[in-house]
Amino acid sequence: MLKMQTPQEQLVEIMKRIYAQGMTTTSGGNLSIKDTDGNIYITPGGTDKGSMTVEDIVCIHPDGRIEGKHKPSSEYPFHMKIYEVRDDIKAILHAHPPAMVAYSIVRKIPDITVFPGMEQCIGSVGMAEYGLTGSEELGDKIGKVFAGGKDVAELENHGLVVGSGDILTAYHKFEAMDFCARIGIGASRLKGFIADKEKKTAFVLKNDVLETKEKEKPEHQALCKKLCDMVQRAYHQKLFYAGLGNISVRAEDGTVYYIPEGTDQKNVSLQDVRCMDVKGEGIHAAIYRMHPEINAVITAFPPELMAFAVTGTKFSSRIIPEIYMVMQDVISVPYSAWNGEPEKLAEQFDERTSVAILEQQGIIVTAPSLLKAYDRLEVAEYSASAIIKAQQLGGIIEITETQVEDIKRQCHLH
Repeated sequence: MLKMQTPQEQLVEIMKRIYAQGMTTTSGGNLSIKDTDGNIYITPGGTDKGSMTVEDIVCIHPDGRIEGKHKPSSEYPFHMKIYEVRDDIKAILHAHPPAMVAYSIVRKIPDITVFPGMEQCIGSVGMAEYGLTGSEELGDKIGKVFAGGKDVAELENHGLVVGSGDILTAYHKFEAMDFCARIGIGASRLKGFIADKEKKTAFVLKNDVLETKEKEKPEHQALCKKLCDMVQRAYHQKLFYAGLGNISVRAEDGTVYYIPEGTDQKNVSLQDVRCMDVKGEGIHAAIYRMHPEINAVITAFPPELMAFAVTGTKFSSRIIPEIYMVMQDVISVPYSAWNGEPEKLAEQFDERTSVAILEQQGIIVTAPSLLKAYDRLEVAEYSASAIIKAQQLGGIIEITETQVEDIKRQCHLH
């Protein structure tokens, strides 16, 4: 697990994630960790972020002595300033994901209230005035934002700085900010955010955890391993972000397994798998109780689909035959249709409805199997991306009703 690693190992692991996710370049970004002795471990300047090793990490001791084979990042002054003004911050992350750069160059902050729970994940965000990279002036301007109690600073014409008690939490905040920026850009290409922004109950997975020995059975062990693989794949494909998103799966004997939100999804393992109380109050449990034919449920917040959720824009699965064959019709569900009551929401699903977009909430996907549920989520997000891009080209022309009926007959769809 990441928290069991040395500071150097943690910095290398997180930098590799940032680079692999396309949220920094070979030369961009810097990370640091402050240990209990006051030593600050920081990524070096002028090195390849895609091939960094623990030997590349630099240590700045409390007396100012610098240890390492490289110079520390040229932007270490603002790291030092943040640690100076905030004793509670032990890790700092700075990078330039394209969506956040877009916001920084128009000098706007993404709306982090796009769906319930995001503010809780991110905290509060401030804007730091422009300053020359690596300068004491920039350090003072960023430090001022953090001294004011903010955990995230967007930098004018630059990028993003996040501070937290540990590097994984800082990374989750960073991912969440990038996620909100991407949703905001997608929403602007559709019809803008829904005007009604009142706080609503989130449909998070709320189930009592039952510690059982069921997953030690060989057949369940294999199922749980597939569950872990799918969570990791969802993270890799940017369908899951910042520890958000859930996949659950039902075994043949009725046992339901899931991985709690907040888990490090890139490194999820069998030790993270839990049994669900299907008598609980969560939406997953309600769907399993009501629909014996459903054996996998996903709740997720992928950015392209979320652009539809936060704008109330109609999503059409009738754009190419392959998409309709996988999902059939996708429904949009206003909050008023379920009012935070899982049973009412579970009623929305049937043999023809497997994907639901909840306005201002998120996405629910159901299927008879784990693989089919994941495929539907992936196809839905790819379709949302295509529709958003199509808005810039002209009006969308859907497959006709007659053509849809032909697809149903050919594929034996209900």
